[in-house]
Amino acid sequence: MPRNIFQYTIFSLLIVLLAVIRATPVSASSLCKKQLQTTEPTICIGVLAYRGKVQTLLRWSATARYLSEQVGLKFMIVPLNLNEMTQAIKTEMIHFTLTNPGNYVALESQFGASRIATMQTRDGSQIRIHFGAVIFTRADNLAIRSIADLHGKSFMAVSPVAFGGFQMAWRELKEQGVDPFSDISDLRFVGFPQDNIIHSVLEGTVDAATVRADTLVRMVEAGTVQLSDFHILN
Repeated sequence: MPRNIFQYTIFSLLIVLLAVIRATPVSASSLCKKQLQTTEPTICIGVLAYRGKVQTLLRWSATARYLSEQVGLKFMIVPLNLNEMTQAIKTEMIHFTLTNPGNYVALESQFGASRIATMQTRDGSQIRIHFGAVIFTRADNLAIRSIADLHGKSFMAVSPVAFGGFQMAWRELKEQGVDPFSDISDLRFVGFPQDNIIHSVLEGTVDAATVRADTLVRMVEAGTVQLSDFHILN
């Protein structure tokens, strides 16, 4: 696994319990009931689908099956984008959520969410509890070799409220004298999945971008892209 990607600002990835939600296993959310088309008691886990909903289900459905077997209740993964996550919590449609630290802070402030566990990710023989964001351009884009070169260029991110998909990079840009809202000529927020942002840079439709570092790592590991195709700015 490329380890240089993890040299960026790091934050713990948290699993949070929605303490504000008073639903019990017997009164499972209407969203779960709709998807299952059954009145079977169901525990809904809202997962931030930063790589898209299909990828989220592929990655986390086995966890739901394991929990169902161990606990004796039906668990279900509900992939959500940032807006859907807020709405699902507001309307009490999920019981637990797996999200990033920035989104957790917002949920704690708005709804009284409580963190109950930190997710660990295996990197070879090492266990990681942190993740970062990466700012990058195409390797052959010689006009952009540093963050300072982003002045007057186009830049792609997820959303102004996306923690790993913009806010972490925003901090780094500001520290190095680049205001993305005034110094970048074309700032585009395109939402999830973050894979599309990486492809946009590779295809040359945008000069530079930011995504969660693990998104790029997983795409490299899957052979979808080559790390050598990109120049990492920070």
